[in-house]
Order: sequence, then structure tokens, then C-alpha cells
Amino acid sequence: MTTKNYFKIAMLLIVIGVLASCSNNNGWNRLGLHGKVKTYLERYYKAEMKFGEWTNGDIEYYGHNRVSFDSEGNCQWIEFLDDDNELSSKTISKIESGEIVGEAHYDEYGDLISKTEIISNSKDESELIEYDKDGEKIAHVTIYFANNRVIKKQYQTFEDNKVKKEYVNVWEYDKDGNLASVKEIDKNGKILHFSRFEYLAFDEHKNWTKRLVYDSENSKEPKYVVIREYEYY
Repeated sequence: MTTKNYFKIAMLLIVIGVLASCSNNNGWNRLGLHGKVKTYLERYYKAEMKFGEWTNGDIEYYGHNRVSFDSEGNCQWIEFLDDDNELSSKTISKIESGEIVGEAHYDEYGDLISKTEIISNSKDESELIEYDKDGEKIAHVTIYFANNRVIKKQYQTFEDNKVKKEYVNVWEYDKDGNLASVKEIDKNGKILHFSRFEYLAFDEHKNWTKRLVYDSENSKEPKYVVIREYEYY
């Protein structure tokens, strides 16, 4: 698998429904953010050990993203960026009466890729139904929340109106409320993908600014260093 495709798939596991995860509640709270965040920018680098600590190595080609919030904490859009901060795709939320009810996904040229309908069943459950640009259903995702945070995303993907793949993402948090791991599990219980996170630095609002990403549960060395920059209202 090419690096480009790896990052598109790996990041999709994390960010699909990021805007939907903000639905039915203030997005700052659901994403574990502190203070009135206007935007945050994430940049991915190869992890490199220098002078006894993990630091930024070469920047990755894909994986970077910028998320925007309005003054009430609603997620407005997420931009997916390459290593030069050039846009590779963008997701824009549809907000009605302060509630995110849909998403539209565009490529780097502004052409529509797909649309997502968001249904908030309760404070603890939302559904996403994704359609391609021709209106054919391509995915159904159920998001489960506990204590106002995502704990599970249950996926079905479709092809020719038939279920092609089923899997679940399980999200776990540390004692401070930061995301500790994301695990992708197929319908037979096999772990398909695992990311574990370790936090190294925070800003004055107690939002993380540097974290390590490990690509297996037992990895001794991180694969990536992620740097996050914030802009506040």
C-alpha cells in the first residue's frame, strides 16, 4: 500500500464523522477541548529519537488536518492537507438550529465526493448515512457516546446496495480525558488496526500540543509525532 493511500485510510478511521461527533452537543466538549478554540491544525511527522527524546523527523505526505469551530463550539469544517498545507479534501457541516444534521465532502477542486445525513437518536447515539455524489448509499455508521465522548463507531460499507464490510472502532480515554487508543475490529473480533497515543506537551488551556502515535498495542517505539496548533476566540 502506498504512503498516500495508507494515510487516507488510516486518517479516515479517525476523522470520519468528526463533525458528526460534535452533533447534539457543543463540539468543544465532545472532542475534549478546553477554552474557546477557533481552529486547530494537526501535522504528522515521522518519530525520531534525538538527545533522549522523541521529536519531529521528516514530515509525512498525508495525514494533516485543520478543524474549524464557530463561537458556540459547533464544528464547521475540516480540511485535509498535504505536507505543503495544500488542500486535498474538505468536509463541511450542515447546521440547522445549532445542530449538525449533515456533512458534505469535497475533493481538492471543490467537486462533491459524497454527502452524509446525520440522525441524532439520543445524547448517547447518532447515525450517519453516507451517499456518493450520485445518491447511492455507501456507508452507515452508528456512533455511541458515554460521558459526552465517542466510545464506539460501528461501520457498514455498501456496494451495489449490499453490505461489503462491517467493522467497529473502539475509543478509549486516559484519566485526563485524552484519547488513549482507537481499535478497529472486524465482525469476527479480529483487530485490523490499532493506534495508541501518548501526550508530551500541552498549552496554557490544557489542550495537547504534542503527542506520539504507536501503531500497535505493544509497540515500544512510536511511529509518528503529531503537533497540534490552536487559534482561540
